Amino acid sequence: MQFKRAFSLLCSAAIVARSWASTASISSYPLAVRNPYLSAWLPGNVASDAPTAEPEFWYGQTLYWPVFARVAGTTYYLFSEVNGVSNAKAATQTGIEFTATHTIITFTAGSATVTLDFFSPVSPSNYVRQSLPYSYLTVSVTSSAAQDVQIFSGIDDSWSGFSGSLSASVETGSDGESVYWDVSDPSQTLYEEVDQMAAWGSIIFGSKPATGSTMTYMYNTRSTVQQDFVSSGTLDNTATAYGADYTFGISHDFGSTTSASATFAVGYDRAHALTFLGASYSGYYMSEYPTPATALPAFLADYESAYAESVSFDAQVVAAGADFSPFAADYTVLLEQSVRQTYGAMDLVIPTSTYNTSSVLVFLKEISSDGDVSTIDVIFPTFPALYAISPEWIRLLLEPYLIYLNTGDWPEKYIPHDLGVYPQASGHNDGGGEAIYVEATAPLFTLLYAYTKATGTSNAWLDTYKEKLFVAGDWTVANGLYPADQLSTVDAISASANQTGLGICSAVGLKALGALFGLSNYTTYGESFANTIYTEGLGLNSVSSPTHFTYNYDFPDSWVTAFHLYPDALLGLSTFPEEAHVMQADWYAQKYADLASVSGGTLYAVPGDGYSVDFMISEWALWVAATSREYASTYGVGTLAVDAMYKFVTNGLNPVPMPTKFIVSGTTDIGDYVNNKARSTVGSVWSFVALTGTW
Repeated sequence: MQFKRAFSLLCSAAIVARSWASTASISSYPLAVRNPYLSAWLPGNVASDAPTAEPEFWYGQTLYWPVFARVAGTTYYLFSEVNGVSNAKAATQTGIEFTATHTIITFTAGSATVTLDFFSPVSPSNYVRQSLPYSYLTVSVTSSAAQDVQIFSGIDDSWSGFSGSLSASVETGSDGESVYWDVSDPSQTLYEEVDQMAAWGSIIFGSKPATGSTMTYMYNTRSTVQQDFVSSGTLDNTATAYGADYTFGISHDFGSTTSASATFAVGYDRAHALTFLGASYSGYYMSEYPTPATALPAFLADYESAYAESVSFDAQVVAAGADFSPFAADYTVLLEQSVRQTYGAMDLVIPTSTYNTSSVLVFLKEISSDGDVSTIDVIFPTFPALYAISPEWIRLLLEPYLIYLNTGDWPEKYIPHDLGVYPQASGHNDGGGEAIYVEATAPLFTLLYAYTKATGTSNAWLDTYKEKLFVAGDWTVANGLYPADQLSTVDAISASANQTGLGICSAVGLKALGALFGLSNYTTYGESFANTIYTEGLGLNSVSSPTHFTYNYDFPDSWVTAFHLYPDALLGLSTFPEEAHVMQADWYAQKYADLASVSGGTLYAVPGDGYSVDFMISEWALWVAATSREYASTYGVGTLAVDAMYKFVTNGLNPVPMPTKFIVSGTTDIGDYVNNKARSTVGSVWSFVALTGTW
């Protein structure tokens, strides 16, 4: 009776959760997305046929994750069986939908209804829950009449960068009932990647008996495991020695019933998650659960609580999107699609040597480009989501920079572009890194002020770091108004000097630095830069009748998406006057109109050096759309930007995790994504919400 009450509560929660779900056909559906190395997706171009669809790691590698339901003696395969399964039938898929934390696929299997719920918790205020490197899959079977039901799922070793002869074992959790498969490479090298996948640590897959089920397991050849389940609905509790492409599976036998539900956990354990300045850091959860034998049972035991939180969180996301008429429906889809991807690019860690939870930090991987650690110009477009949902994470991402600066090992006065290559945050003691100087420095000031404004925290925590910040501030005063030849954050465009966008960036950053510490000198310099760029017309196409900011000074036919005006508005700095936002809103509306019959998007810029730009950067398009809506909503730039982004992630051309850069001009490849996928920068979608405050 106790189980029936609990199961009833879970079913009610599922109904509530699905009432928030979107049925939009998106580019790729998040399945198990928890950190840069546990990142499994269902490409949108195969999502309508889940029984034969192959899930993928974010980089594109195929993953094997079979799911079966055996109903009244007939086995139905539900997921990941591209070649089908002998003596079994494909279930009939009836739908796929998603919320901010769940992807839900429904089927009919004979007279039963089957639901797969792929659930990756997003719980940034619960550091243990957020850092646990596992994701849930719950398989539920219901029917009007009682019939025999068995449920199966499993994986193989495709979930890692391992190769060669591996070590595979079946273990029992510390709770005495959880069973899990643990796969590792005995000769692994710490922190080694193979094609972006982790080649250290261990693959974990497990479950525990559901009330009313008998749980069995098996590790053997794929066909042996499949057919053992097909024939009887149970497995024989045996495990062979490791074999390439062998499969581990777990079965739950519920006997005759009208409803059955089994939850599985898939994960990737890295006891040594990353290094920071030569020291090993581990997931925050290891302060309480230092081994898979303790962590996996804890994760499974937390399911009901995590699920309840997700129902509330998902509803809050939908409510946030509903406030933005007339594009609320499409905008809500973007919000829901972005959440797991944003947090799934980060690791929440503590020192391995002490597991000291007061030394918690967050590191971010620059996914799908250089793989750098905590790149400032990747944190920057990510931060609207953090500002709205979990502003404390802004500090946790930035403090590693401040710690590194205080070592004295960074030889330059400006801020480094990144802290190394993931997962090794070793810094750049040679002064190296990408040649992005202004947009690695001034945004740090802006982000630090954003943290204090969002949380109401004083600047006292910066006392030990401020001298290094003042050095960087003085460098910005000397180098920010007339930037030397350098790259911008859109580093596909060639380096150039006197970029207006960098000047705006410097002005806003200095104003933020002044506000952060109450120092009028930086405030005055920021205002002076803005006066020169806008009021005196240095960064405009015309002094007397300006229509837009230029890409480079003295190139009136050039222009740029002036996204640094967004944090100026968000933080109430008023570095630039309202008229600048209105002018730009008018300009952006014209640029969308120019491509209305081609793509519906807008170019990022037209540089002064003639560099050909045919792409839209959605992160920055959404930033300026949010400010345009705030100051000049009549131009409709908010609607135009959201419509364009929604179109590009639902056009069926881009079966990758939520891309952000698209071809919008020319005669070929219109609407195709360019390089950027699975990045945390989709947090930029939250720019509209952030302007309304924090949660």
